[in-house]
Amino acid sequence: MNRSRIIAAFLVSPFAAVAYLFCLSLWFRDPLPTNLLEIVGAIILVALIGFVAEIALGLPILLLLWYFRLLKLRWFLAGALLVGSVVFAVFGNPVYRLPWGLVYCFGPTLISTVTFWFVGWLAPNKWLDRSHGQRVSHQA
Repeated sequence: MNRSRIIAAFLVSPFAAVAYLFCLSLWFRDPLPTNLLEIVGAIILVALIGFVAEIALGLPILLLLWYFRLLKLRWFLAGALLVGSVVFAVFGNPVYRLPWGLVYCFGPTLISTVTFWFVGWLAPNKWLDRSHGQRVSHQA
């Protein structure tokens, strides 16, 4: 895989979870912040939680999957369920809050993982490469 695609996957995937949570707040008509600084702060907070979970939990899982050559989407989603359960244990511990955990913990991790896999690992994703699937020769 291309190193720039992996870096792009690490940078983009938490914002997919932010977009999912923003759409949920619109759908459930939760009070949205009206001040621009509050909106930017909420986006940064949720993205920061995503980056911390991605680095602290997702990176070791990715290295484990890479070591065993399990780079299919189903294995990435299994790792996302593990990350989502840890996030649920930290933020929504009681079991009776399981519907909240499914929507606000497991949902964002699964969407973030699918985005990560699509951007960083999907083989026919040639439109993301700068070479557009062609061989590039570096001549001096």
